[in-house]
Amino acid sequence: VGLVKVRDQEHYEEMKTREPDRESAIQIEKDINRTFPYYGDDKFRDKLRHVLCSYAAHDPDVGYCQAMNFLAAGLLLFCDEEPSFYLLSYLVEELLPEYFNNSMTGCIADCAVVERLLSERYPALAYHFSQVGFSVQLAITQWLMCLFINTLPPITAFHVWDLIFYHGPKIVFEVCLTIFKLTHKHLLSLHDPVEMVCYLNEYANKMFDASKLFSNMEIVSYDSLAEIRAAEKSRITSEVSKKEDIKTLSLLERTITFGPEALMKLSEEFHCVAQSTVEIDFDTFSQVLHKVWVPDHKSMKWYEVEETERPGDLFALKLFAIFDVDTDKKVNFKDLICGLAVLCKGTNEQRLRLCFDLFVNPEGTMGKAELGTLLNSLYSMYYKKGFQAEVSFFVDMIFQDADKNLDGSLSFEEFKEAAEQQPFIKKCFRLDRKPLGKRSDDTREQLKAKQEAKMKKKAEALLQNPDEWVIVQNETTTEM
Repeated sequence: VGLVKVRDQEHYEEMKTREPDRESAIQIEKDINRTFPYYGDDKFRDKLRHVLCSYAAHDPDVGYCQAMNFLAAGLLLFCDEEPSFYLLSYLVEELLPEYFNNSMTGCIADCAVVERLLSERYPALAYHFSQVGFSVQLAITQWLMCLFINTLPPITAFHVWDLIFYHGPKIVFEVCLTIFKLTHKHLLSLHDPVEMVCYLNEYANKMFDASKLFSNMEIVSYDSLAEIRAAEKSRITSEVSKKEDIKTLSLLERTITFGPEALMKLSEEFHCVAQSTVEIDFDTFSQVLHKVWVPDHKSMKWYEVEETERPGDLFALKLFAIFDVDTDKKVNFKDLICGLAVLCKGTNEQRLRLCFDLFVNPEGTMGKAELGTLLNSLYSMYYKKGFQAEVSFFVDMIFQDADKNLDGSLSFEEFKEAAEQQPFIKKCFRLDRKPLGKRSDDTREQLKAKQEAKMKKKAEALLQNPDEWVIVQNETTTEM
């Protein structure tokens, strides 16, 4: 347990009192009886249930994932519940990071590391794998996620665990390479990927003599492993992110008003500033907002502004708080686009409602102070300074015209009516334009009709002037 980060001694007992999410609880119950079915009694299974449910409550983002049951059960063979819980936390969070999340990025990346090391040390075997369609990832995923407990005989697997806890994750890669080393000659004679996987597992299942494994151990240096692991992790993370983006873009295209080209541009902008992360913080969000919402204003560029006087900070901060659905001070691409869809592509009323709600007072209305703060925030996104007098003038004028009840506050309807009459607010919220969304079916039909009319006109011209065929044909070819 000394390997594990120091934790509150009462943390495990507290987690035992919490309920895991329903999906995790159901899956845990299914897997408990499948875990070491020929070993242990009801008391052992109760301990396993406690550890797995406690971890699911401890880390709700991960919850429970199959394979964690074998790790926890293996630990319970040697430790009580509490140390087993902390050691499981160490395995999932430190030794095998991102193995048990939805994308399994860490596991996929480490499979790629093994494949890369194989190609360097046993190029003939790696080439043979590529020729017969053998997937290293498919063959070793269970090895990695269960730390060989379902691959090697228990006595050998737990010797490996001793080394893993002492030397760290490099042992995992060395054991994988060693199994391939001991089997590579026979693997070269096989051509069926399924048969190759079966042979690998059968060979590993019979390795009761741990000394044979350790005496033939392939050695990987810490430095080279760290370098390869980081490179593969970055590559896999990028690939997974792109796949997720494709799914997200497809979903967003069907549910919001941004068209596919706009979504692709926004995605490129997001990943350009996100710098290989899947979420952005407030500072990065402010940059995106300024580029997207004030893209054509030439009076000021973001990089010309001092850090202490960034434009529209308050407006951006309030927007960020709304877009931050998880309240973790981060915004992912989907939440960003859903928010920008209202701000940039919504109806006039949707845009003004968003703006009103950002600065509304506790009474649900907008007083002079709130309206002044709103206008100052908007002006500061367009102008660096010198707009305070104009803001004060606009506030007085709006209240003079729109405050029908003379109570010093504006309802949303009053604010909306006044805003549509003010040139600057109209410019900020583009109230003089129709929201730009997907091209409607009517528009498509109109374009199709125009193209058909154009082709008909050319055909009629050909019938009347056959000599002009070559000219028209050349024009048509050029257009195509």
